[in-house]
Amino acid sequence: MLSALRPAGQEHLYYGWKVLAALFMAGFMVYGGGLWSFVLFVLPLTQEFHWNRAATGGLVTAFWLSAPLILLGGYGIDVDDVRLLIRPSGTEPVVRVMIESLDEAFVNEFSQQVQNFFLV
Repeated sequence: MLSALRPAGQEHLYYGWKVLAALFMAGFMVYGGGLWSFVLFVLPLTQEFHWNRAATGGLVTAFWLSAPLILLGGYGIDVDDVRLLIRPSGTEPVVRVMIESLDEAFVNEFSQQVQNFFLV
């Protein structure tokens, strides 16, 4: 019925294709920008740390291999009402760990495991 109201030859673009195009552009800007900005640091990295092209290429490979893990990491961290954030401090030589859960015993046990992991 609705197709009869459209002019002949005009197709309606499926909404899913618009979402896919938006996701592609967002990924292109995030990962493309990250890769492009890394290229700016290749020469200073090789001079400062005396790395060869294989070492700097390995960093780019690690970047691309970690991309799917970043997408899935949020789901893996936020299951069963538990949230975990591990990040290095920008001002001190420490690693900051934040654990949130409704179960206090779980938080204590897991924080002990994280502490043992970083102290070994």
